[in-house]
Amino acid sequence: MAQVQLTAGIAPINWDARARPAYTLRALVWRRFRKHKPAVVGLMVLAVVVIGCLVVPWAVAYDAGTTHVEIIRQPPSAAHIFGTDELGRDLLTRLWDGGRVSLLIGVANRLHAVYPAIVPPAPVRAVAAHHEQPPT
Repeated sequence: MAQVQLTAGIAPINWDARARPAYTLRALVWRRFRKHKPAVVGLMVLAVVVIGCLVVPWAVAYDAGTTHVEIIRQPPSAAHIFGTDELGRDLLTRLWDGGRVSLLIGVANRLHAVYPAIVPPAPVRAVAAHHEQPPT
């Protein structure tokens, strides 16, 4: 039987010239995330809340815990945007302070969940690595 050459008219594939994908998994996820408009809006709202919780307590003139008996239960005004409570504390400042405490609890919770997996095995790994070395 005669061999038939089937590659006539077809350019051979140069496998070395084929480029790898230009995008990493992180870039692909970020691109897909940006196309999802509600997720982008949610990220912006979350960023505003986090930045507000971290910056506002130092940027406002009122302390969240200080009482002012002369301005008890004031309605919203230019000086107190959300008004004041029964003890004369600014409600907007207390709102941001409560958000900061909630963020601290959330971060502490995540650190508490990750700590047992990372920190306690570290000394064990160091001792094991020390004992695996051949004696000199």
